[in-house]
Amino acid sequence: AFNHAYAIGETDVAQKLRGVLKITEAKRPHGDMRIVYNAVTHADLWVGFVDARNRYRALTEKKSPKRDELDSALEAMKDAYRAWSEI
Repeated sequence: AFNHAYAIGETDVAQKLRGVLKITEAKRPHGDMRIVYNAVTHADLWVGFVDARNRYRALTEKKSPKRDELDSALEAMKDAYRAWSEI
């Protein structure tokens, strides 16, 4: 729900859902087998990807984007997606 809300620009809803993630992560038992996974960290990585995607999209919509800016934005988007998807 957080990922969807943030991706479509519902930042108020996403912020509330992130707050819920923080609460549930704080209540997780210390012996939980998912100790290497943290939902809040994963949500933050998603924000990084969506923001990078939005920057790339904005550049592609420009009339004459600079090629080096496009390439850089594309690489940033790929890196952000990799970081999010590898958790």
